[in-house]
Amino acid sequence: MRTQDDNHPPVEASIAAVSIKLPPFWKNDPELWFIQVDAQFSTRGIRQDNTKYYHLITALDVDTLQQVSDVVRTPPEHDKYSNLKTHLITRFTESKERQLHRLLTDLELGDKKPSQLLREMRTLAGETVPDDLLRSLWIKRMPANVRCILSASPSLDLTVLADLADRILETSSASYVMAMGATPETPSVNSVHTDTINDRLLSVEKQIADLVKSFKKLGPKGHPSARRRSRSGSRSKALAIANQCYYHQTFGAAAKKCTQPCSFKQPTDSEN
Repeated sequence: MRTQDDNHPPVEASIAAVSIKLPPFWKNDPELWFIQVDAQFSTRGIRQDNTKYYHLITALDVDTLQQVSDVVRTPPEHDKYSNLKTHLITRFTESKERQLHRLLTDLELGDKKPSQLLREMRTLAGETVPDDLLRSLWIKRMPANVRCILSASPSLDLTVLADLADRILETSSASYVMAMGATPETPSVNSVHTDTINDRLLSVEKQIADLVKSFKKLGPKGHPSARRRSRSGSRSKALAIANQCYYHQTFGAAAKKCTQPCSFKQPTDSEN
């Protein structure tokens, strides 16, 4: 006669039979990949070591398996999953030296947002790089016109500063696309296009100046007047640049055009 326990398999056995498909292994960030994998196991109620271990093996490609072939050929009797997980993270995580090298030399802004670049740099920096050094490395990778504005806001939190840089670049890029995309058809049409572009550029310049003012209000006010005096030079320089037209902000003395109002002054021979 079958008992009630015979008719109902153990809970663990039922859980082990749950079907799950793990994402392909992320060689560039194994720790983050295992966070997702463990979350899937948890939501599906999978707790058996053997079940997790075999699901893990099926998610690895041939190249990855070869890197841990010694582990999978002779797995331990217990804790197979944890053992394989530890070896995968150890063997595919960059060394601290390599991460520091990438942080100092390899990373560029490219087509990323400034805030995206900052997050990537923070991941590589970990706990070993001081915030002031990370701030300096990040600002150096910004375009020249953005660097000048950011350098005038030393009291702003770095995350807030990255958001400001995002908005400045978005605004500048939009104005540049509008300027380059305007193709005159007749003299009268050309005049209309020029007026429209100039109006938009003036609006962009005002937006950038307003952004700088609004973001400065978010930072600490600072205590002594000596600190304010020490920053006056860099702030004056940034405000002067913010009052320049788009062309002089972007190309400096090499600009071929100028829209008014613009505070840029052509350097004299004695200054050169």
